Amino acid sequence: MSKIIKSVLCQRKSPVIIKHRPLSVPEPVIVQEKQPLPAPPPEIDLAAIRIEAEAIMAKAQTTAAQCLNEAESKAKQTAQQAQQAYNEAQTQGHQEGREQGYQEGYNQGNQTALADMQQTMQSSLEKAQHLIQTAEQEAARMFLDAERQIVEIALAVASKILAKEIADNPTTILPILKEALDKVSDQDQITIRVNPEDYEMVLMAKRDLQLMLKRDNTITITADHTVALGGCIIETALGTVDARLDTKLELVHKALEEVLP
Repeated sequence: MSKIIKSVLCQRKSPVIIKHRPLSVPEPVIVQEKQPLPAPPPEIDLAAIRIEAEAIMAKAQTTAAQCLNEAESKAKQTAQQAQQAYNEAQTQGHQEGREQGYQEGYNQGNQTALADMQQTMQSSLEKAQHLIQTAEQEAARMFLDAERQIVEIALAVASKILAKEIADNPTTILPILKEALDKVSDQDQITIRVNPEDYEMVLMAKRDLQLMLKRDNTITITADHTVALGGCIIETALGTVDARLDTKLELVHKALEEVLP
């Protein structure tokens, strides 16, 4: 080994320390999932709803007409049976007349045939009237059922329209709230319960609501999950004003039920 190399090796008696910088490990990034937006109210196809209502009424008319036609056919058949019974009674009377002596037997047989005919005709008439009356009642029931179905459709459409209006315009609650407050404007303590999503909107309008009442009422606004979006419940010492939209629709439903026979 050369002297130069030995000289270099002899100079490295102490260990060589290699300094290194620690690796910086980045903190894990937590990505918060976005809350899904509420689904928009379904579009309302008024044309399809109108077609459905017309189809319900058309079906009721067709079925009612069938019932009446069947009743009239059965009534006609009953009348024909009565006529046949009358003819048979006359034939029987003539036969008895020939067997018992013409004049006396004919008169007696004719009276018997007439009595049988009257009884048969009366029974047939009552049966025919009952058939037609039953058919008319069934037809009326069908029309009433059709009207009730159309009322249910109309209320469902109204509910969807209100839901869409509330979703498109969050301030919809304010006129509803003002109308309800007007009924309790003479009360000192007023509590307004609204849906949590309406809470901020109503809270921002609190001053305007206070001015509308024109007196020093104490208004308390609370969020309530039991109140649907767009409606409210107002509580006072003397009672409660229920201005929820579902309640209003239910009142309309009851009013229509009272109008229907």
